[in-house]
Amino acid sequence: MMDEIFQRTNQRFVFVMDEWDAVFHMPFISQKEQYLLFLKNLLKNQVYVELAYMTGILPIAKYSGGSELNMFSEYNMATQEKFSGYFGFS
Repeated sequence: MMDEIFQRTNQRFVFVMDEWDAVFHMPFISQKEQYLLFLKNLLKNQVYVELAYMTGILPIAKYSGGSELNMFSEYNMATQEKFSGYFGFS
């Protein structure tokens, strides 16, 4: 559906996902691999994606098997001083 919207409007999507890794902290959710596949299919190599901004406490690479979600640049807000002015860490 998103590809169809992009084809009609030529407008790309910006995805903002807060706590993307929350499912990995919930023991009653058993289909974690399907979640990673969903994210891969939604975001990876899609022409309709302008930007994906995902926050969480765990790095994406920890849960990505192989190349599922290898298209991100990861930033650690707690240890990189260049972000302290923007996120309140000092």
